[in-house]
Amino acid sequence: MIMDQDIVTLARSAVPWLSSDGNQVAISSRVRLVRNLADERFPGWAKNEQQFSARERVHCAVADSYPTVRHWRMETLARNERELFAERRIAGKFFAKTADLAEVAIEKDQHLAFRINDGDHLKISCTLPGLNLFASHEMADSADNSISNRLEFAFDEKRGFLTADPADMGTGLRASLLLFLPALSTAEKIGQITHAIQQLGCSVGGFGGAGTGPEACIFQVHNRITLGESEETILRRMAALGETIAEQELAARSEMDSTLSSLIADRMARVIAMLCSARVVTLQEGLALLGQARLAASLGYIESRFLQKIDELLIAILPIHLQLRYGEWVKDDKLDALRADMLRQAFAKVQLLR
Repeated sequence: MIMDQDIVTLARSAVPWLSSDGNQVAISSRVRLVRNLADERFPGWAKNEQQFSARERVHCAVADSYPTVRHWRMETLARNERELFAERRIAGKFFAKTADLAEVAIEKDQHLAFRINDGDHLKISCTLPGLNLFASHEMADSADNSISNRLEFAFDEKRGFLTADPADMGTGLRASLLLFLPALSTAEKIGQITHAIQQLGCSVGGFGGAGTGPEACIFQVHNRITLGESEETILRRMAALGETIAEQELAARSEMDSTLSSLIADRMARVIAMLCSARVVTLQEGLALLGQARLAASLGYIESRFLQKIDELLIAILPIHLQLRYGEWVKDDKLDALRADMLRQAFAKVQLLR
């Protein structure tokens, strides 16, 4: 199968929201706004010709507002190529299976992304590194304002923005934080934290989003309530929650490092040795090892400058990214060997400092 060269280029490019700003807990912040055309059926209820018409209208509005965006129409891509957008956290995990008449557009700097006909007519998302929800919202809101000058969105005075999923109705805003919580996970406190988060009207998912596990000790936290609250209220709650969890995580790391120092040192040595020598690494093993390596960098067992490389690898070792990087579709057994090769090269010169 011949690979789409634009998709290959995207897979080999840097992921901008992983450009670490030194925050060792909050990996990224994302704000997503959901909008629908006032005079069109939701994509899930529309006939094919209606979906084509709506896509063309939204496409033109996005292109007029952002002339430098790159567009991908899903019917031109193979299903496994579409999965790249899920791995890159632009689309959901079921996107590749259900998005035949959808389109993805990504701004040149890759912080801003648009999904057309993916459940709703338009989903605008902005993702930035670290704890930057307000900056992410400012960029997404600016895009929303620009596009709304060209399109009329479905809006009700009492219910707010109308969406295909009732959970998005109201502001249509979802604010998400990607948090690295190895100490809280190790201390078995994550259950308490998850319960407290849910009590605040928020949800917790894994690295792959809702319904996935906490690979690499990475958790996604996002608001669940969009109706009856202002955007500012949602953002302030989520930002405060992110700061509180970060404080608890750093305190737990400090306690863990002081009380279990010999065990932690042994674990870090084993992790680095495996990353430097393994010949076959499954995806689950790779993510787990990178999570421990990220903790090692945070605690000073390896140089902190490796944080950036580790974060890049969290995406680079995912199946579609890995195959597109090597320019060949391969079976799982060979993919595990390629993943091991990539990790060995990345950690070949890493040395323990403690």
